Parts: sequence; C-alpha cells; structure tokens
Amino acid sequence: MFARQNAFCIINAVGGRAVISWRRLRLSGFTLMEVVVASGIFVALVGFVVMLQTGGGRAVNQMTWHSAINNQGHLMEKYFIRAFEKSSSPSLVTTKGVTVSTNPDHLIIAPSGKIVSTPVTGEKIILSIPQATASMEKNPGKIVWQDFFLETSDNGLAKLKMREVSANYNEITFNSVSKPKNKGTVVTLLEDVEKIELQLPTTQTVEISIKATYPKNRNLSQLFSIKAFSQIQVVIAS
Repeated sequence: MFARQNAFCIINAVGGRAVISWRRLRLSGFTLMEVVVASGIFVALVGFVVMLQTGGGRAVNQMTWHSAINNQGHLMEKYFIRAFEKSSSPSLVTTKGVTVSTNPDHLIIAPSGKIVSTPVTGEKIILSIPQATASMEKNPGKIVWQDFFLETSDNGLAKLKMREVSANYNEITFNSVSKPKNKGTVVTLLEDVEKIELQLPTTQTVEISIKATYPKNRNLSQLFSIKAFSQIQVVIAS
C-alpha cells in the first residue's frame, strides 16, 4: 500500500494481472458538541480533584491540631497533679516543734464560681498553688507559687499558662511572706482553651474540666478532665 496525500492505493491481482486502484481517504474530526462535552467533563474532573485536595488538606489540619492538643493536654494534666501533690504552706521547725503558717494567702486559692470563661483582655488566674520548704533554725525556708491562668489569644480563645514565682522566708516572716510581683517563669500548657470548669467536692479535692476548641471549626473540640488531691486546704478567692 502506498500513501499519496489523502488517498491510498490498492493492488489486486486479477486474472494474472495487477490492477491498481486509488481510493480517497475519509478524514473525520470532532464536532462542536463533542468538544463541548469533553471540555465539561474535563472541568468537572479538575473541580473534583481540587475538592478532594481541599477537603483532604482540611482533614489533615484538623488531625494535626487534635494530635498536638492531646499531647499538650497530657503534659498539662501532669503539671496540675504534681502541683497539688506538692502543695504546702510555709512552716517553722524548732526544738519546740513545727509551726505552720495560718495566713490564708498561703493556701490554694481558687476563683469564685464554677465556670471560668476566657478573659476579654489580659489574664485570669484559675488556681494559685503554694509549695514551701520549712525554715529550720538559721536556715531560711522557701515558698514557690504556681499560678495557673488564662491569657487572651488573637483567635478569640485563650492560652492556659503557668507562672512560677518564689520568695525566701525565716522564723520572723514565715507567716507574712507575700507573693512577689515579678513576672517569674511562665510556661504555656494548653492552647485554644474555650472554657474551664472547677468543682470543689471537698476542701482538699479539685475537679477540673478544660475544653479546647479548634479555632477554624468550633464544632471540633477536646475535653480534659482532672481530679487532684491537695495537701493543704483550697479556699475561694475573696
């Protein structure tokens, strides 16, 4: 077969003779309707792929947030439980015995009301927990306050932080030592906090419920529940 422009030739053997004939090629293209339908299908497929990528990216972001907030929450629980277990008031140890501070500021201080919402601005203290080592003879004692507080975030939620400040005291000041005003050391424990609920079943038991919410989808949240037992009394802030 030999091609020639839009035709091709056919060689047949007829009665011992070669007969050559030419036939024109029939060329066909896509109709306008076929092009429109194909374009529509292509656009639909591209849109579907984009939708899958967008939805997949959203799901990945939510999973990443959930994993990160859970990791923060587990560490936060340990901070709270450890702080309660180590709670103590200043005391003075002498040959006559042990004298413990009667200052109410040296007890665990909780806010009034069960629900602690995020502050509009600034910070709001949730719990102030003292931890003290005794003053013995000429050796001064030391008291450390761990203040757990909420601080406003730009996304309308809050960050749960812990600030630690300390002061030394002796046999004269063990009952009057006060919390320093300096900034101390601050650690962020949990981000994206929507609200906190506190309950005091007894004077030395605290139940804490903390709700963290995904900023881009307020229907997605994580709840943390903590029950801790303190060594000293828990009092409500005046």
